[in-house]
Amino acid sequence: MDKQTTRQSTFELIRIISVLGITGLHIYGQIKNQLSMPNVYVEILYCDIFAMAVPMFLLISGWFSVTLSTRKLASLHLMVLTYSILDFVIRYLMGDSVGIKDAVRAVFPILSYRFWYFSCYFLLLIFSPVVNYIVDNLPKKLYVGTILVWIIVVNTVSAFPTFGFVDDYLWKVLFYYFSGRFLRIYGLHFFKNKKTYLITGILLVLATYAANMLLTLILGKAITWFASDVFSIKEISAIFIFYYCCNTSFTCKPLNKIATFVPAVYLGESLIRFVIEKHFRYDLFYNSSLMIFVVFGIAIVTFAVVVVVESVRRFVSTPLEKIYVKLLEKLKIENCLKKIIDKV
Repeated sequence: MDKQTTRQSTFELIRIISVLGITGLHIYGQIKNQLSMPNVYVEILYCDIFAMAVPMFLLISGWFSVTLSTRKLASLHLMVLTYSILDFVIRYLMGDSVGIKDAVRAVFPILSYRFWYFSCYFLLLIFSPVVNYIVDNLPKKLYVGTILVWIIVVNTVSAFPTFGFVDDYLWKVLFYYFSGRFLRIYGLHFFKNKKTYLITGILLVLATYAANMLLTLILGKAITWFASDVFSIKEISAIFIFYYCCNTSFTCKPLNKIATFVPAVYLGESLIRFVIEKHFRYDLFYNSSLMIFVVFGIAIVTFAVVVVVESVRRFVSTPLEKIYVKLLEKLKIENCLKKIIDKV
């Protein structure tokens, strides 16, 4: 495979589309039981498509590999902490029901699992020397066997209630990361024509949609079980579509610049949606064919607002980040973590 190290705009476009899709998923998650049946059918298709959003993020991380660095730790922690506290303060000022427990979670967002993705990513970042050593040195057959076993493990874990911090989310984060590294190192060789991976991935999404629609018609309410809980179907479709995208490339500097705001959008979209919901009535569109456009519209507006907020945050926090990095360097946090990990 091409061992290029430069991140192409293809990956940045995937990240932008994915975070917009996630915002829409969260909107639909709040209103799906109040929609008219035609809008339920659209919502199910939307969920089936964007169920691959988070896996795409992690496949990209695996493709490029995550590396431990003091600067990255400081930057990530400050960003998460800022949005966590901002979320709490604005919700409190706008009269939302927040208490002491919410305040503690706001101050310790990584430890309290305030944003599950970033809590898992922070762990992945810290233990990346070990994880990368394992995935980069496994023989191919053992690698394939590990992934197959992992599918069974993750599906089993997902079938039970969460196990606190180390729950099914963390298992899935590691799984997709492993899969992304596998694609980069070994590639896929099921089909000669790369477009077949895209077509197969799309067909799997449509099959998922058909299965969810059948359950929805039988039970009389929106069901997305095959997209959200049947892990292996979502995994295969995500991997196939992602692998096709890896073999198509283009460069667009403005797109790459916009994509740098994606992590902030992931963190800030919940707060922006909360503010929007205070002034916008979704119920006016529950029976309208415009509902899908409302969802996309709010997702785009949310992205735009976070871009402004994040630009201000970066300007203000740059000096703080430099101080934080120097503090961590003096404490030799990175070296300490690496020594601990080496011993383990």
